[in-house]
Amino acid sequence: MMLALMTALGLLTAFTPAASAEESTCTRAEIPRCEGQTKKPAPPGSITDLSPLRQSIVMAAQGEIGIVSNLQDTDCNKRGWSRLERYYAVARAKTLTVNERRIIKRPLRADGDSVKINDWCGLFALWAVKTGARAEQSGQPTSCDLSQPTPGAGQKDFRGYLDYVYWRNSADKNGLYGLPLKFGHQGILPGDIVLIRGDLNHHAVVERVVGDKIYTIDGNMDCQMVVRKERPMSEVSGYYQVE
Repeated sequence: MMLALMTALGLLTAFTPAASAEESTCTRAEIPRCEGQTKKPAPPGSITDLSPLRQSIVMAAQGEIGIVSNLQDTDCNKRGWSRLERYYAVARAKTLTVNERRIIKRPLRADGDSVKINDWCGLFALWAVKTGARAEQSGQPTSCDLSQPTPGAGQKDFRGYLDYVYWRNSADKNGLYGLPLKFGHQGILPGDIVLIRGDLNHHAVVERVVGDKIYTIDGNMDCQMVVRKERPMSEVSGYYQVE
């Protein structure tokens, strides 16, 4: 009776839960320089002339363009953070620690705020190679992302990519192991992983080679995105050959 009376008198209002500390501090600010990063069109030509493995690698990389970014999602985490977590797990062949996962979910909130495990361009490129190799051998589309962080005991299928190709992080050496490294740019084909000249040792997946230009799909670019890039071939210092 009392509840009905209070309702009739308008003394009850809709209950609104108090915002959590995370929600109250989340600005969800869109970063202007991030807009338009994923609008670059596909390069000229087709991938149908490539081997099935190389086609699968390129398709895996293409499917990730624009999914990860530093822009905050509706839950205030880094947009697409679960995909970034997958790049790390597959490339390193091990799952992330609780603290690593926490860092990956966190957007870089301002220029100069570089809280992250490490630069992940190489991990993204290796994820594309391993995912493409798995898809090509299994006959499943790359969007299924069938790669597993760790292979089963004695597993040697899928060209062995799940066994012996991985990214190692250690105190004295970070890098890709298990693929042949070629210096220069002679013989580069789509699906290979290129090294870009400069102090950052940037890695990218080759999407297309047209004359003296190379088109790549790069992780960890502006705004922590996966984007397309076009460069003169002279910027390439070497590459990892996938077959």
